[in-house]
Amino acid sequence: MIQEGENGFTFNPDSDNPEVLAEIIKKFIDHPDIIRPMGEKSKLLVSSHTTKAVADYLKYIIEFVLGLRDRSSRKFAEYHQK
Repeated sequence: MIQEGENGFTFNPDSDNPEVLAEIIKKFIDHPDIIRPMGEKSKLLVSSHTTKAVADYLKYIIEFVLGLRDRSSRKFAEYHQK
């Protein structure tokens, strides 16, 4: 769920070298003003992924597979806008 440079930075300890992590840390040190906006973007992004929202969507998927709903359902459209 990380959007590189928008709400954080990614680092893969298995494939990235330590210098990559150092560069990421340096970005935050050199630009502390980006920390809060990135945090706010992350909070907004995950707000639609509450336990209830995910359970509702899984319920929709099950109903869709069973033929009880179609793609025109409001739940389907709402989930895929995010």
